Amino acid sequence: MQDTMSAPQPVLLFAGQGSQYYNMGRALFDTNPTFRNTMLGLDEVAVRLTGLSVIEYLYDGNKRYPLDRLLYSHPAIFMVQYALARTVSELLPAAPAYVLGSSLGETVAAAVSGAIPAEDMLEIVIRQAALVERSCAEGGMITLLHDQTIFENEPALYMNAVIAAYNYDAHFTLSAAKTALSGISSFLHTREIMYSVLPVKYAFHSSEMEKIGALFLDGNRDKHFSLPVIPFYSSVYAREWYDISITYFWQVIRRRIRFKEAIESLEKSGPYYYIDCSPSGTLKNLTAKIAPASISGRLFDVLSPFGKDGEKLKTLQTAIHHISKQISLTLKT
Repeated sequence: MQDTMSAPQPVLLFAGQGSQYYNMGRALFDTNPTFRNTMLGLDEVAVRLTGLSVIEYLYDGNKRYPLDRLLYSHPAIFMVQYALARTVSELLPAAPAYVLGSSLGETVAAAVSGAIPAEDMLEIVIRQAALVERSCAEGGMITLLHDQTIFENEPALYMNAVIAAYNYDAHFTLSAAKTALSGISSFLHTREIMYSVLPVKYAFHSSEMEKIGALFLDGNRDKHFSLPVIPFYSSVYAREWYDISITYFWQVIRRRIRFKEAIESLEKSGPYYYIDCSPSGTLKNLTAKIAPASISGRLFDVLSPFGKDGEKLKTLQTAIHHISKQISLTLKT
């Protein structure tokens, strides 16, 4: 009998700040009972803690401005991805081989893994958002399309920002204070370097987050974690991780994102097929750049700012069916 891992196993991916937009997941909210009921249940937690309905804010008309108010965007990113993971899991013949999140997406991965109830994790997410808004100076995050050595060689960058993530070759993200952002943007514009300012109003993964460290840890000591039921892959340590705790999620906020290394490590033990549960397909695109060219047929997403979420969910269902048949044939040989 061949090793069952010769047939691809599913890995669910979850993204963080910068992936959000108004009406994300709206088509599934309107048509898919699992997605809708999960969103409604989590929204009750948000209303209880903040007095605000994330669903009403997210789906109430077409907003013109970025969804960058943390008290809304943090829980919205969590809720939409967790609801999609529940929806996708109903299509899978068995539990995912791994869950893997990037930055805030690690909170979703932990809830999906079974290490903590989703409602408790959402409380932590909302508390984090409130702490950052109350205690941290505004800042931002900028993604550059350029070789990373420019950061080491240009004082305009290394004197004013820190690297939050190496996404793939010639693509990395900086975190900086609000006062430094305009100067960084001007420098990049003058040098004709392509960049994108993320819809994030704070410098996550920078020293600015130290202001909430003790408050975040002390304020969430009431939350209890267990060993994950579904294996949890860490973007802090770039390997499978078992010791999921509130201390771990402080490291998620503060440390550099190692999603690239996590994917590279996973690919050495695969093959896997990856289902991007992010609102915008961000991680599908990153994974395609990180992993070998052969991975292109093993990458799927569902949600997109451009719509067609229902069609993409059906496409995913068909792909899962074909892969499941492949696994069945592997088991018989």
